[in-house]
Amino acid sequence: MRLLLFAGLRGERAALEAILQSAARWGECEPVCLGDAVGGGDEAGTLALMRRKGVLLVAGPADRALAKQPGALPASEVAYLRAASAPRRLVAGGKQFLLTWDPAATDPRAFVVRPGPETPVDERGATLAQVASSRGEAACLLLDLESGARETRIVSWDAPIRHVE
Repeated sequence: MRLLLFAGLRGERAALEAILQSAARWGECEPVCLGDAVGGGDEAGTLALMRRKGVLLVAGPADRALAKQPGALPASEVAYLRAASAPRRLVAGGKQFLLTWDPAATDPRAFVVRPGPETPVDERGATLAQVASSRGEAACLLLDLESGARETRIVSWDAPIRHVE
């Protein structure tokens, strides 16, 4: 199983569409957002697309805050946010993985993937740069849970994206 990890959409549906289109070209992988899927753009539309496409959301602070605001979103998107996991621990191929929104998270026993200002990848973990705007770039990490292989990929968009439904 391969995961496609990204972070910090902040409601930028165009970024999510570009990431999902790229994932379809890269082969079978499960999309995972490491927090702050909401926070300024088309939050309801972004969350609806994430829910329909089966994107696993590891809830960040903005996600949890919006889930507590009455009437801010349709009930289905509130339920999706509330069901979002806290940091997720996985064991695959004899290796431990920690998927978290916390940019300061560490775990000496696990490969830690978290959002942050850069995109370094080393033997202990990876820090993913967050999506910057509706026209730009997003760093994604393809993580093979069986082999532990990891590859940083950049998704770019500079024009309106065809809607992914």
